[in-house]
Amino acid sequence: MYVSSNENKIKYLGIDEYFFLTENLEFADKSEVQSAMGFIIINKKRCLKKTVRSIIENELDETERAVIKLFYYKGFDTLSISKMCSLSRSSVYRNLKSGMKKIENSIKYVLEYEGFSSKMSSEELIEYVKGVVS
Repeated sequence: MYVSSNENKIKYLGIDEYFFLTENLEFADKSEVQSAMGFIIINKKRCLKKTVRSIIENELDETERAVIKLFYYKGFDTLSISKMCSLSRSSVYRNLKSGMKKIENSIKYVLEYEGFSSKMSSEELIEYVKGVVS
């Protein structure tokens, strides 16, 4: 199997998509597999970016949106955010957690709907949130 040289792509793509791709489609050579994997990864990234942007702007309440933007985009710590937003530090944590949970649940739903594996680590989720809006 052609796994070792595509390890990073497979990790990102998800083992389910990789096996679907290699088991169900006919390819002339390894370069075609790589091209197909690249195309799927680009579509998955595009889908996730749109989803995260939409969730942040439309599904989070005002406090969750502000706290997430200040924490992930502007790099403020929770103490600074609590002072800026006149919230207790525990409220900042609660809003970060609830906002990220809403984003995570929506991403999983969209990925499953689009036919992708919905398995995503917290680190990957945070990277998408950080990368969407600056």
